[in-house]
Amino acid sequence: MEWPEIKQIILPPKSADLNIIENIWAKLEKRIREMSRKHLPRNTNEIWGQVLEAWKEVSRDRDFFRELVDSMPRRIRATLR
Repeated sequence: MEWPEIKQIILPPKSADLNIIENIWAKLEKRIREMSRKHLPRNTNEIWGQVLEAWKEVSRDRDFFRELVDSMPRRIRATLR
């Protein structure tokens, strides 16, 4: 079987970040780390439980999501510059 060629996209090393999902992942990771300091999960069920609990908390923070959406014009201007 012959594999198709995969083309690499070259992005500038200091380009503006338009991907707001990275901010969401960072907030989620921070919350999971905080939870793990209080109770280190012992198995995959406990890990998954922490992930779900953290997501419930993060997803309720409407101001956080509004700030991310509101930041898009600034991010786009920075990209165009």
